[in-house]
Amino acid sequence: MKKTIQITIVLLFSSLTILGQTKETKKADTYFENLSYVFAAEAYEKLASENATEHVLQRLADSYYFNVNMQNASSAYERLFNKYPNQSPEHIFRYAQTLRSVGKFDASNLWMKKFHEQKQNDSRGENFTNKEVTLDELKNGKPNFTVVNQRSINTKYSDFGVTDYGNTILFSSPRERNLFVKRSHTRNDKYFLDIFKVVKEKITTVEGDDSEVRPMFSDEVNSKYHESSVSFSPDKKTMYFTRNNYVSENIK
Repeated sequence: MKKTIQITIVLLFSSLTILGQTKETKKADTYFENLSYVFAAEAYEKLASENATEHVLQRLADSYYFNVNMQNASSAYERLFNKYPNQSPEHIFRYAQTLRSVGKFDASNLWMKKFHEQKQNDSRGENFTNKEVTLDELKNGKPNFTVVNQRSINTKYSDFGVTDYGNTILFSSPRERNLFVKRSHTRNDKYFLDIFKVVKEKITTVEGDDSEVRPMFSDEVNSKYHESSVSFSPDKKTMYFTRNNYVSENIK
């Protein structure tokens, strides 16, 4: 009788664990499929600490990778490959990329070779094996340019997509705008990208007040969601930029 009771209890707890993990896994998968990688990573981390299945570890690593959190992505891929060595070429490539991002170049090279062996016609592997340009050559070469941090307009966020527009510089940034309602993206928990402008002569290398930086064209261009990467036609009469499919108050 005792043996029967013990077996029943074990099965009961096992069933509850499986059901709980299934529910939590579905929740994490929903975050992932909606590109909410911050929330997805948190959910998969919890699942991985309880039962690190192959699916959970893959999604955990990918959540960090797609959010460019390379340190955590590299650690998660390492866990994945240690426990489940037979992974797809794409996961091999991503692991190699994260290793390179955290400075582990020798290990990255080994994984890139494995990737190239499995996908010989993939241009990413072909570029890696191209001996004309190597990391050492780039590191030891003498640059013919000077990099200067324009601290008066740079922020801790991803400021990018610089466009020269007369006496003005246009660029994209997820920095905070002076809006009553603050909106952030669940992909990386940052503010949405907007297009900003600053007069060239106002840019300095001194960190401090960025009051000269203004949103471009106000709400005529900048909507509730992402806008970035401006370019113009040669006559400057037509402007091109990227934006979420958000038109006239509707998500397309």
